Amino acid sequence: MADTGIGTSIAFGTMAWTPAMLNITPEAITRETLRTSNLSTTGAHAKMPHDLHDVTGFAIRGQFDPDDWPDYDAASETITITWPDANTTAFTGWMDSFTPGAANMDGLMEFEGHIAVTGDLSNS
Repeated sequence: MADTGIGTSIAFGTMAWTPAMLNITPEAITRETLRTSNLSTTGAHAKMPHDLHDVTGFAIRGQFDPDDWPDYDAASETITITWPDANTTAFTGWMDSFTPGAANMDGLMEFEGHIAVTGDLSNS
């Protein structure tokens, strides 16, 4: 496992690969609005926010040991993100893209990738 990064790690359920993360960016989360009214409403409808929609994926950038390459064509699995404050986010998904970069001064390789989310996110 890489030992530098931002203190955030990703663990894959069946793939024994835990890179040190430099950046995790969720894809855009949309939030619809609902039109509401009641018997005392006069004029235009009021609006209230609808439930949040789940994230559909994460863009990731991190570092890994070049002796430990990921099997990123693996099937959907449980993925757990552990944040620096020890809270976790778990979901079902898979890494659907992986682009390795050059090795840095520490001998670690940087990469960019994307994780597709297929299930609900669970935070703890």
